Amino acid sequence: MNPEEILRQFWQPAHECQPFGAGHINDSFRVTLGSGQFVLQRLNNSVFADPEGVMGNIGRVLEHCKGADGVRLPTLQPTRDGRPYAIVGGVLWRLWDLLPGRSLDVLEHPGQARAAAAAYGAFQSHLESLPGPRWADPIPGFFRLEKYLDDYQRVRREPQPFDDAIAGLLPLAHRFAEPNRLIHGDCKVNNVLFDAEDRVCAVLDLDTVMWGHWAWDFGDLARSACARGEMFDIDLFEAVVAGFAPFVPADVDALVLAPCYVAGMLGVRFLTDHLAGDVYFKVAEHGENLHRAATQFAVLRSMQSQRSEMEAVASQVLLLER
Repeated sequence: MNPEEILRQFWQPAHECQPFGAGHINDSFRVTLGSGQFVLQRLNNSVFADPEGVMGNIGRVLEHCKGADGVRLPTLQPTRDGRPYAIVGGVLWRLWDLLPGRSLDVLEHPGQARAAAAAYGAFQSHLESLPGPRWADPIPGFFRLEKYLDDYQRVRREPQPFDDAIAGLLPLAHRFAEPNRLIHGDCKVNNVLFDAEDRVCAVLDLDTVMWGHWAWDFGDLARSACARGEMFDIDLFEAVVAGFAPFVPADVDALVLAPCYVAGMLGVRFLTDHLAGDVYFKVAEHGENLHRAATQFAVLRSMQSQRSEMEAVASQVLLLER
């Protein structure tokens, strides 16, 4: 069933419906219903094996964060029968309101990096008071470097150009293995919206909220915000540390190693998917995942070459904070 028919059957007919965004997993469509703008999403059930469980997690987060200072999230639009989503042929569809603000794939200055980090840190901190049991991973093994290294070895049939970089990740495989709080799980810079004054006005994409390690979120944001092509920007890293560290039990070693952990993990995941035939991440053509892997390993090398600078920055920020 196409997006227009989904809207007609479960919400209302659309005046306009166009592909929206450039996510690697779900399919999104910008739609106009009446006088309002919304985002219709088709959840990828090849990635999210329990889509209704994911939506249950999201519902708890939305309810818990309602009215919280400094934490604005999008709102789900109920279907005609009052449900927060529709399932057709085993595929889950949901309709979000389209919030004002701009999304950036590349940050323009350190102020934006600090604002994004503070928004994610505040979100993670607010989830600490969410009652209930620890949640299962929305994606089994998500963010587990040891799992992704095992996956890589299963598909590797011959030597690869990044084998040395991957071998260098082994000491990190269990570095952040013990979950310690609920996390966002996808802290890329384009999952926050900025207003005209470069303040963060909303946090998006809640599919991977899960019980994890605080450093996974920090490392993902630092990797995403501070990468400039194949280089890692120390000034942006300082801004990310300054924004995020007040909300977490951070230490210098974790702040320095978390971005390396995430960049290396993503490099392994992209390379594994390339060797497996591009079964996980969307690609325009075969070879795109290989290019993504090369970029992540290059960023990792840049981090490693600047480790002393990263340590100095983290130490100074923590000293000022405490």
